[in-house]
Amino acid sequence: MREKIRRKEGKSLAELREKRQQDEMKKLADERRRQKIEDEKARRAVLDRIKQDRAAKQAERESEKKETVTNTNTVEVKQPATPAAPKEYTECRLQLRLPTGQPVVNTFKSEETLGDVAAFIRDTAGLETFG
Repeated sequence: MREKIRRKEGKSLAELREKRQQDEMKKLADERRRQKIEDEKARRAVLDRIKQDRAAKQAERESEKKETVTNTNTVEVKQPATPAAPKEYTECRLQLRLPTGQPVVNTFKSEETLGDVAAFIRDTAGLETFG
């Protein structure tokens, strides 16, 4: 008799556990579905915002074109800006890291060669073999 009661209680506990697991699985599935729907809504909202921004920019460009056309009809055409003369650089600043990890910084003239840079490093760092 006790054995039958114990078995019955064991079955009911197992059924309760299984039902609880199924309920949890359903809740997780519902949560995933809800999250997926929310993500899709957010994605659509972002895409709509991008579309609106593009349309606004396009409208702005068109209005600028119209203004330019009306301005060119009434006002002299603007001359394109002359490009600035290229800069003449006479110096170069190099920072090199020695094998010890110590940085070495020096400014070299533009006429100096890499051999001069190597000689500077050899003299400064006291390296006998460099290069």
